[in-house]
Amino acid sequence: MNRDKLLAPAQMKHASEPLVSGQSATSGVRFADYDSVLTLLSRRLHLLERVDDFVCIDLHAGQVVCDCNEVFHHVYFPLTARLAYECILDDGRSIELVTIGRNGFAGWPVVTRTGSMPFRTIVTASGTAFRCSEASLLACLKEEPWVEARMLQYVELMFAEMSQMASCARLHSIEQQVACRLLTLADNCRAARIETSAVSLSRALGVTARSVRSALHVLGVAGVVTHDRHGVMIEQRAALEQRSCECYRVLKALYRSSDDSPLHSEPGSAC
Repeated sequence: MNRDKLLAPAQMKHASEPLVSGQSATSGVRFADYDSVLTLLSRRLHLLERVDDFVCIDLHAGQVVCDCNEVFHHVYFPLTARLAYECILDDGRSIELVTIGRNGFAGWPVVTRTGSMPFRTIVTASGTAFRCSEASLLACLKEEPWVEARMLQYVELMFAEMSQMASCARLHSIEQQVACRLLTLADNCRAARIETSAVSLSRALGVTARSVRSALHVLGVAGVVTHDRHGVMIEQRAALEQRSCECYRVLKALYRSSDDSPLHSEPGSAC
């Protein structure tokens, strides 16, 4: 099977449809483009040979991958898509707990063997992802315990990020929270333009869309960002960092320390 074709994102109608041999691809995105757990798994565990259990899928914004208290049967490694864990209240209100981009994975209950969690896993930005079955992933981790340690380290980082963002929501202004969120999203997608809207940001922060629009307006008047209905462009990153709270610096340092950890490298590789 052509490895490059299998690795490239595919145009697909439903998340349940796998990428099959001969299907057209949109671009030459490869594992080497992503510094992630997915890269480590693919190099060492030959996941691409397990075509039935490891497939490229297309995800759509608003799609629920796994609902509250449902059992995870797959783990998702975002390529161009973005996912998030959401806390849903009885009255329908929600807040985004953590964003999952191409440097992570969705479905930590599979790795921790807890099966489910009281949060919803939802797609917040359309794109592609690789989906691995629970059975296949657990078999892989049994072969390579160090990869499991790396994935558990990422889970710890997610909990640390959740704690920091909970403090941010309680103690910092809406403008600071918006600035922090935009910076983390920009880091996640490695681009100055972020595909998001005031409504999406408000859902993520658990505040009103009106307050987010007001914050974006202030940032826009200052020339820090420009925005429209579909996205936000960071024009002056240094200025945006100054308007953010310390939470962004804390999170950036947290993930940098993770990158410097010995677990980030494969056994026998240079640190």
